[in-house]
Amino acid sequence: MNASVELTTGCNGLVSRTGCTQGKWLSAAALEAELHTFKLWQNIEVRDLGVNFHLTYYWDTLLKILPEKLTEWEQHPHRSPTLVIIAAALHWMEATQDVYQSQGPEAAVALYRTHISSFKDQLTRLAANTTVVFKLLDDLRRASEPNAWKAINTRSNYPLYNKAAVAALSGTGVIIWDSTVPLSRAYTLRCEAQLLHTPPWHYWNCQDPCHVGYILVDQYADMIINNYCNKYMNLGQDFCV
Repeated sequence: MNASVELTTGCNGLVSRTGCTQGKWLSAAALEAELHTFKLWQNIEVRDLGVNFHLTYYWDTLLKILPEKLTEWEQHPHRSPTLVIIAAALHWMEATQDVYQSQGPEAAVALYRTHISSFKDQLTRLAANTTVVFKLLDDLRRASEPNAWKAINTRSNYPLYNKAAVAALSGTGVIIWDSTVPLSRAYTLRCEAQLLHTPPWHYWNCQDPCHVGYILVDQYADMIINNYCNKYMNLGQDFCV
């Protein structure tokens, strides 16, 4: 795919050899190379005019922008996407750390569930005509301290957030993406056994406790592509060609 990419807000560490790439179009291949090295803390747009493909990534860690986008898509249906993928739990853990310490994990998780529930009706309406996927929280190396004072470092908190999301989205028609959880757990166990690190592409990046390596990111992308396009290819197979 000879797609072009625009970085639409701030550099925040995503820097090319020629400096900050904010607001400039570049090849998707160039961005892919950057993303294997740096973390993405900004919005991006990807376009391929040859196949009428348009992807937008929103840096919306607490899903505060999402309700506004849901309203926009309802008011202007021609702008509505054909596929929406949502995730947020890890940053909610960080944002509610004070509640976690003072009131316990259930109180912190309740804030997360309440926020998702606040736009449940909008998601239900969107999911009636659009494929909407909510990705559950992966297992991470960071979650390895059972008595840690930080929520993000306590593995038992992770299923609490996943259960809260499933409960909040029940009956909406939103697809719950849970197949990444066992894969991420297998990745974590391997990293705990052997601290693998394979630059420059970082297929294994066990030194990063908060993100899985690209050996899993690539599989996640394949899952999305196969699940979505198989509906339209109608090949009777388990993959797209």
